[in-house]
Amino acid sequence: MRSELFHDLPYDEGTHILHSSVCRYAGLDILAESWIWDGIKGKSIVLFLSQVGSRSDKHVVDLVRQITDIESDYNVTRSTSGHLFINHDFASF
Repeated sequence: MRSELFHDLPYDEGTHILHSSVCRYAGLDILAESWIWDGIKGKSIVLFLSQVGSRSDKHVVDLVRQITDIESDYNVTRSTSGHLFINHDFASF
């Protein structure tokens, strides 16, 4: 279950959230989730665009890497819902 802070976060139908946790680091509210969707297992780090400001994607990833397990294989999406998603650690099963 997602925290109240991220209660309005959109997600794809059919996504099953395995684990979800929230922390605050360097002035950023951070949601970390592991999930399964359509035969793929993965992880997402979600932040609020309003807190990220004009920081580059690389700067945000480097900052979040200090407290998470993001490897080199990741993608970043800035959504119209006001969130920045760092998706990583994909595996098919």
